[in-house]
Amino acid sequence: MDSARKVTPLDQWDDFVNSENNRPAGTVCETWLPAWLPVATNHGGGNLFVDLRGGPKNGCVMEFYRAGDALAQWKDVAEMLDDIADRLEEDEAEIDDLGRIDWP
Repeated sequence: MDSARKVTPLDQWDDFVNSENNRPAGTVCETWLPAWLPVATNHGGGNLFVDLRGGPKNGCVMEFYRAGDALAQWKDVAEMLDDIADRLEEDEAEIDDLGRIDWP
């Protein structure tokens, strides 16, 4: 949040964040929000997070890139893990020597 605050040219930062935190889960936002719980990173500016905002998509897993886009990927963590397991079984993903999962 501190990094986002420094690079986001908004005079009304707190009002903006509060407004975005009150939007429904799964709604795209261009900066990191306190209502997002990070669960994974690609160590290159991309993160997966659980969107803890309210609404029907509460708990969805989204993808955030430092460039500023957050896109909904899975309805919840269970669906994300099932998808990863399926990709591993179908050789559409692999685990490297450090235990990281990689897929196109």
